[in-house]
Amino acid sequence: MKKKVNIISLIMLITGLQLDAQWPQYELNTTSEISGVHIHEDGTILLSGDLGLMKRSNDCGITWTDVSISYFDDLGKFYFIDNQIGFVLGDDAWIGKTIDGGESWIFGATPAIDDLEGIFFLDSEIGFLVGKEGSIVKTSDGGQSWEAQNSGVTSRLHGVYFFDPMNGIVCGRNNTLLSTTDGGFTWSTLNLGTAGDLRDIEFTTDQGFVAAEGGLYRFDDSLTFMEYISLDPPIDFEDIHFADSQMGWICGEQGTVMTTSNGGDAWTSITTEGLPFDLSSIYALSNELAFTTGEFGKVNGVCSAVGITEETEILQEWLLSMDPDGHIVLDIELDISSRIQVSIVDITGAIIYTELHSMDQGRNSLQIEAPVSTGLYLVSLENTASTSTKKIVIG
Repeated sequence: MKKKVNIISLIMLITGLQLDAQWPQYELNTTSEISGVHIHEDGTILLSGDLGLMKRSNDCGITWTDVSISYFDDLGKFYFIDNQIGFVLGDDAWIGKTIDGGESWIFGATPAIDDLEGIFFLDSEIGFLVGKEGSIVKTSDGGQSWEAQNSGVTSRLHGVYFFDPMNGIVCGRNNTLLSTTDGGFTWSTLNLGTAGDLRDIEFTTDQGFVAAEGGLYRFDDSLTFMEYISLDPPIDFEDIHFADSQMGWICGEQGTVMTTSNGGDAWTSITTEGLPFDLSSIYALSNELAFTTGEFGKVNGVCSAVGITEETEILQEWLLSMDPDGHIVLDIELDISSRIQVSIVDITGAIIYTELHSMDQGRNSLQIEAPVSTGLYLVSLENTASTSTKKIVIG
């Protein structure tokens, strides 16, 4: 079976992502709050927001298309189990489910008391939702049915995480931190020295983080020790996401985005272009593919580097295509002879191919075996003067 290829002819100059670089703003022509964002492994971006707003982009946010859904109230966060099965939170205790990667959605009610705020799934069957008035609901059949649980509190709950079917933790307003050891049948208060509203919770391999009013908390996976991570200036954070045990991102008020590359030991600010509206959600696969969203239609992100920042003297022109035999074909026009490093990486930054080629002045053609896995790839040409990169989607 031949592979289909979609070539995005946007040329980019990659100089390496700087942690203090500015994430550009993406125009959606809306003032609605964008409350949820998710990025598939193939680079597809999904957004959700007020009044049933849902959009998707297959070209790193250059263009956005509306997703037609039958739900017209406010939408919240996404949670995807894999590239096909996912959920999106709604107002008034409703939830949507997709089994085709977000192209179509079916919505239904849950027994939660009011709006839903947080979501977590252990697998395709077992999942938990939390929300207003201390609501916690559980499904054991992939969302076909839901069962209300007694949290014992009336505070609005924001975040939920489960280690296994029995052991989980929930956070919320008014310093609410609850844990369960019986699958949610009973919940107990955790006293770990936190304060204020606790907005979101995330775990890596051996530690957890709580995005909170005024800062960030970190604790061990035994839930016995909590430390406050002092950040300057103090910020009310809303959402936190880790791509692995080391790489994490957090967002909050006044357009604040911060990132860590060492498991949360140190955090660095990232500037977001545009007015400093509050941010409510963030999702990232790597430092090269990350998006955050918030109020008044604010969407900022990075998908490698967008645009040409300067004219290269040697890499004047090159074309990227796919031949019928499954090869990536590069046609490269050079003003002078040059040694060119050709590299292919996937969206996680993993190197699929890299090799140094000696090329002559004029037209050069190069064939490279295409990656086996479908998805978004970056093909880069580099010499001593510059690096030029194009995107290719194989699927």
